[in-house]
Amino acid sequence: MRKETEQRVLRFMREKEMLTAGDMVIAGVSGGCDSVVMLRVLLKLQPLLGYSILVFHVNHCIRGAAADADEAFVRGLCEELAVPFKAAAVDVPALAKEKGIGVEEAAREARLGALEKERSAQLLYGAERVRIALAHHRDDLAETVLFRLCRGSSLRGMSGIRPVRESYIRPLLCLSRAEIETYARELGCRYCTDETNLENTYTRNRIRHDILPLLETEVHTGTSAHIAAASEWFSEAEDYFSGLAEKLLPNHCSAVDMDENVEAADQGIMLRRSLLKEEPILQKYIVRLALEKLAGQSDDLKLQHIKDILALLENQAGRKLVLPCHSEALRTYEGVLLSVRKKENPDKRNKPEKITEQVVIPGETDTSFGTIRTSFFDYFGQKYEEKRYTKCFDYDKIKGKLCVRTRQEGDYLILGKGGGHKSLSRYLIDRKIPLQKRDSLPLLAEDHHVLWVIGEGKSAGAAIDSRTGTGVMIIFEDKK
Repeated sequence: MRKETEQRVLRFMREKEMLTAGDMVIAGVSGGCDSVVMLRVLLKLQPLLGYSILVFHVNHCIRGAAADADEAFVRGLCEELAVPFKAAAVDVPALAKEKGIGVEEAAREARLGALEKERSAQLLYGAERVRIALAHHRDDLAETVLFRLCRGSSLRGMSGIRPVRESYIRPLLCLSRAEIETYARELGCRYCTDETNLENTYTRNRIRHDILPLLETEVHTGTSAHIAAASEWFSEAEDYFSGLAEKLLPNHCSAVDMDENVEAADQGIMLRRSLLKEEPILQKYIVRLALEKLAGQSDDLKLQHIKDILALLENQAGRKLVLPCHSEALRTYEGVLLSVRKKENPDKRNKPEKITEQVVIPGETDTSFGTIRTSFFDYFGQKYEEKRYTKCFDYDKIKGKLCVRTRQEGDYLILGKGGGHKSLSRYLIDRKIPLQKRDSLPLLAEDHHVLWVIGEGKSAGAAIDSRTGTGVMIIFEDKK
């Protein structure tokens, strides 16, 4: 039985291309049955595959003296087997409290963080390729799939635990818990028992002790093996759709340079309405991929978040969603802009600075936006030329001081000969000015009357007409 088990693991490792000659394997060994058996099997197969082994133990500081005893056991086992050993201690309860997460999640973060740190160190020491071996088995995979299914997971979640993921390998994923325990008995190897694994305090333990055995006896024999087989189907489907999304992403998304005053990262990703022409499942994959590229991860992103983003493409501009991963989605005239929120600055709160600078008439004024040049002219009904950055006004209709500034509450324009008012906010919406640019637009204003949204359009409130005597020409030169 022992030889057969070792051969199964060998075939599995070769099939999944886990290791090649010259690789270094950091074996995560807790001292429990699974990790001890993994170490023993890796040592048996070492001459055949030509890798080196380093054992690494993480003391979670959860069980006091019992945790210290586990570390001492693994250290002694490595001395007995003549295997290099390293250990790290992490105060998991303190970490869980600091991050506001569960102890299980904190323990996983601590464990993987310590292993990754050691992997990086070994690469610095000169190792060409370093793999981290974890002792997950087939029953762990089944528990994971059931747990994620109950939470409404995607195909990615239903893929369960991958045999190979980045630098991680799981040589025992082809074996059941019972087969691992049988191997340990036949070999006569000692191991530690973590009493917390016997309690039903944690959700995974309840799945392990109650739900899987019930499925095995009352629903179908070999449940764990069948769930593992289904997980492989899910994995292949996930890889297929992810690959398609990667190819299609450039067709429907583009990188966007963000306005420096916007509460977002320097770059965003614009989702265009053309995305809605794709099949619904591909729409979801493309949105998820876009967020991953933007935020670096999408672990907290739920299906409803993705549906809400897609729904934004059908909505009017201005709608906004706050999303996980410190990201947000804003409906603009071009599509849906995805961005990552900057960390809040307690002084400026990342809000654009309000600017108000008086304009000299006649003369030249250097402002934060650019240079304003003004000059008088006598109007006798002659033609005059206006351009995007050159406008003319009836000077006699301007009663107050002119300033160039950013927008303020109560701003308005006068449109048409009838003198109808329109709020600046409504005007900018009608002109389809992106929301992220509105707070930084330069305005030429007399009190709250906006004479000119520079570069966009002007008010009729000081327009030249047949009664005009003195006109003023205003030229704006953008700041280079």
